[in-house]
Amino acid sequence: MKRIISIFLLALLIAATAAAQPTEAQMKTGLESLFGRLGTGLALDASNGLVWSDALLSGFPHFGLGLSIGAGASGKGSFGDFFKVLGSDLPSMFAALDDFGVPVPSIAGTFKIGLPFLPVDIGFAGATVPGSLGNSIGMDLGYTNFGAQLRYGLVKENFLLPDISAGLGLSYQAGKLGGMKMGSSDRPDYEKTIGPDTYQVFVTPTMTMDWTALNVDGTLQISKNFLIITPYLGIGYTVGKSTVSGSTGVSTKVMKTSTGGGSVEVDMAALNAALVSNGYAAQDYSATVTAAVSSPNSVFRVYGGLSLWFLFIITDVQVMYAPITGNVGLSTNMRFQI
Repeated sequence: MKRIISIFLLALLIAATAAAQPTEAQMKTGLESLFGRLGTGLALDASNGLVWSDALLSGFPHFGLGLSIGAGASGKGSFGDFFKVLGSDLPSMFAALDDFGVPVPSIAGTFKIGLPFLPVDIGFAGATVPGSLGNSIGMDLGYTNFGAQLRYGLVKENFLLPDISAGLGLSYQAGKLGGMKMGSSDRPDYEKTIGPDTYQVFVTPTMTMDWTALNVDGTLQISKNFLIITPYLGIGYTVGKSTVSGSTGVSTKVMKTSTGGGSVEVDMAALNAALVSNGYAAQDYSATVTAAVSSPNSVFRVYGGLSLWFLFIITDVQVMYAPITGNVGLSTNMRFQI
């Protein structure tokens, strides 16, 4: 799931440097702009796994458990604002995505149970991705997400009336992505022949990112069962705080090819020593840009969806939209429920 973010951000980084050749200050401001938008995507993820199609479970001992996968996008204009800060036009590769922005994915195991005597249910959602999984794919990867929600039934469903409930939930998310790399092309970024030796430098953009978010989420939801189909509609308001930080840089690979010999990999120090001793300027690819944004979240959303029942298995699809910020989100949930 986290590779979705890495692909989007690294593609953005490559396009930005190719289009504008930004200064470090511009790049820092651009990242801060983008990281601030990611905070609203995290706010949409706050309800993942906690909002089900049923506005309320039917009391104890009714329960359900399953898996929910979703993503909240960073919002309209995320890419455009990033490139505007860099003094460049939005590349065509991002134009179609600028209405949505960077997807911020979320995954959670989920469980709900009705309480006895009261029209109340309580739910939990959470997941963690161990660092060892990231090591297996060459990345520093970590992810933790957990939340809880209490819902109170305002109207009980019958032949004519729907279920209506009010809910209050709390969620926490934390994640990190390190060692993200976009493989360089076969064409070198720098090449110099010195005597019998030709040096080629291949540059790969890298990025690291960390984020945390703590949110309180209130909901008001209506749902109605029609045989095996349950449509639902609701509104939600999320308040909290998110912190997103990260850095960009490059990793380099230097190949030295000798006339009449083979190619060997050398380090930048060997290349620069050869350049300086022959009157050329040394090459430096060590610049790193860091940025961090800590900001309050306040997101109002409208959400709705549809679930399909098959025996005790329910498949639930939900769409979210934040009309004020323009953020969108999508989640799907599959669960066992009685």
